Amino acid sequence: MCLCAPPLNANGDAALSGGAAAAADETLLLVPCINDIMWHSCARILRRGSRLYVPAEELASWGLRVPDTGRVVHEGQHYVPLDLIPGLSHEVDTSRQELLIRSTAESFRPQSIESLAAPRPAISPGLAGGFFNYDLQWLQADAERSVGGLFEAGASGAGITATSTALWRDGSLLRLDSALTRDDPDGMTRLQLGDAITDAGAWGRPVRFGGLRWGTDLGLRPGFIAYPLPTLRGETALPSVAEVYVNNVRLLGTEVGPGRFELTQIPVVNGHGVAALAVTDALGRTVHIEQRYYLSPALLKPGLHDFTFAAGLAREDYGARSNAYGRALGVIQWRTGISERLTGEWRAEAQRAQFSGGATGTYLFPHWGTAEAGAALSAGARGRGAMLLLGAERKAPAFSFGVHAELADGGFTALGMAPTQSAPRLRGTLHLGVPAGARATLSLSHVVQDFRDHADTAVSSLSYSTRLGQHLHLSAFVIRAAIDRDTDHLVALVLTLPLAARTTASLHASRQGGGGDTFAQLQRSAPEGPGLGYRVLAGRGPHGDRQQAELTLQTGVGTYQLDAARVDDLHRIRAGARGGIAVIGREIHLTRELHDSFAVVEVGDYADVRVYAENRTVGRTDRHGRLLVTGLRAYDSNRLGIEQADLPIDATVQTLSTTVAPPYRSGIRVAFPAQPTRGATLEIVLQNGEPLPLGSTVTAAAGDGTHFPVGWNGEAFVTGLSHRGQLIAHLPGGRCRIDYRIPPDAGPLPRLGPLLCREEPWQ
Repeated sequence: MCLCAPPLNANGDAALSGGAAAAADETLLLVPCINDIMWHSCARILRRGSRLYVPAEELASWGLRVPDTGRVVHEGQHYVPLDLIPGLSHEVDTSRQELLIRSTAESFRPQSIESLAAPRPAISPGLAGGFFNYDLQWLQADAERSVGGLFEAGASGAGITATSTALWRDGSLLRLDSALTRDDPDGMTRLQLGDAITDAGAWGRPVRFGGLRWGTDLGLRPGFIAYPLPTLRGETALPSVAEVYVNNVRLLGTEVGPGRFELTQIPVVNGHGVAALAVTDALGRTVHIEQRYYLSPALLKPGLHDFTFAAGLAREDYGARSNAYGRALGVIQWRTGISERLTGEWRAEAQRAQFSGGATGTYLFPHWGTAEAGAALSAGARGRGAMLLLGAERKAPAFSFGVHAELADGGFTALGMAPTQSAPRLRGTLHLGVPAGARATLSLSHVVQDFRDHADTAVSSLSYSTRLGQHLHLSAFVIRAAIDRDTDHLVALVLTLPLAARTTASLHASRQGGGGDTFAQLQRSAPEGPGLGYRVLAGRGPHGDRQQAELTLQTGVGTYQLDAARVDDLHRIRAGARGGIAVIGREIHLTRELHDSFAVVEVGDYADVRVYAENRTVGRTDRHGRLLVTGLRAYDSNRLGIEQADLPIDATVQTLSTTVAPPYRSGIRVAFPAQPTRGATLEIVLQNGEPLPLGSTVTAAAGDGTHFPVGWNGEAFVTGLSHRGQLIAHLPGGRCRIDYRIPPDAGPLPRLGPLLCREEPWQ
């Protein structure tokens, strides 16, 4: 019942709000009851003749539709007639002062709930610094010896990252790639100056070049899904809970209000599947809705654009010469989501004396798969040419396949082809995958290239994989390779048995041509943190007996390998060392290879404090209270924390965990401010010898104003104490001052007193 309603008149109705002058309008204070759900506050209802009007703001708060027509203004407020809302009926229960509303889902405003909605992390400011990676290898094979290495150096600052790689081989240093990178995570674009690789697109080829590359990089916004995800729709007349199941696995649950609703951005696996929606209303009734879907990452969301622009000079003799650049080139590629089912791609590429361009479309057939078709034209030294592209793909638990074919005439040319090279008549791929029982899969693949100016090639493979018992795994495959009329076959069988979390034993047997190879292997992979790994192998191959042993030592500053092998009378010994150096400001840290972003975690001056990354222990702080944490994901949320139990009992820290999002391959500093604070139990007495009264409080004379309560016998536990100082005791009607001194040998939580509290006038 509406407790704030005015008294009823003699007819049982609410009294008029405006007296006799407002006889045509009545204002009623009623409690809305919508589909048997009582609202918790009264509403001011306007009755004009036989119609009831409700303020537009009230209707919106109830989740009902707010019609744009029929509105009236009463006392400066917009009122909407209830009878204009579709699917709604109403009546007034004057005895209980309730507005009874019956409505269907059509009466409520539709709702759209994004399942993957999550706030984007704020990018942590990167610090000026750099890194250096090395991978050194020493090899002794009988009388021959070689030493080499791969190096990478990088520096970052002002939002720009510079990197360069080099290869050391046979006593000479060879430069590989050098580039400057600047990212725009908000716009999901990346600008590169220096060495880069062009995008291949649907029919192009990746080409190394030196110059400028600018384009979309969807990886700059982790968690962003570029392709359309399924949407589940339902309706309910009562507040409900909607649960989503994908392939009979519960994925998520969320509350929905009355009305029609849709759950967008449902995170499902690629390919064909079944999504089900279970809607349980406030009365316990459940409605099930099932929807089949097909999801393909080859599509883009409607209106989403993915572009690339590249211009520069093509690399020549990469890996053999440091600075060999040839013909100028340019590439423009643009992909866009035309609709949820259709994505288009346009590409144009040019090099000196040649040009090619074309378009490709990818279409989604609901519940089935995708198909693509495209065409390209070219002009070059061989004249004009054309290429046709066709393909289709389907991924499903019961049956998967993919087919892709490119047909080109003799005059077609594309970026990455030599001026005298002719395009193949046909480049095609085919793959099939079917389940072969509850625990087995069978797959077939075929790749063919029909050349004009040299021998054709075709490679076919058939593989079978199954689990025998609870742990044993069997893999078998047959490969047939044909170059023109010459063919070769490989048949192999592999049995794998897991022995522990990082240890496996396996048996390999294969036959190719006129010889066979059989060996057994025991392998234990190195842990994620410091630790040992090994691999031992023994068997017999086409060249005689074969033995091999490999040991891997992983530490916090590098990974070291030693490998010894013997094949018949040939011996080989190999040693390697991989690691990195991180520089942040003036600090230098030795570490393992740095392929991602990193952070220096600071925990005051406390040593040996465990540091966590995503709840995994990654190390302990050094004697300066610092630890370098590597492997952080750029622009993504990385959770770092420390172990409170490793801090002294007198240490205080503001927070034990934080989330950071570092820039690309840059270093950041993450501080957990921890400092010692002394705590002590004080026994305080007044000048007359009586204990400080119960209920008094104590504050530090020069502190932050924190009040510490006084308990029985004038005792108070106070933190934040210095070696010596003064406290203020607040009494009923006055206050007094306390001088204290903590002896050097008092321990972490001493007991001091009795301490005299000198009274002073209350101010």
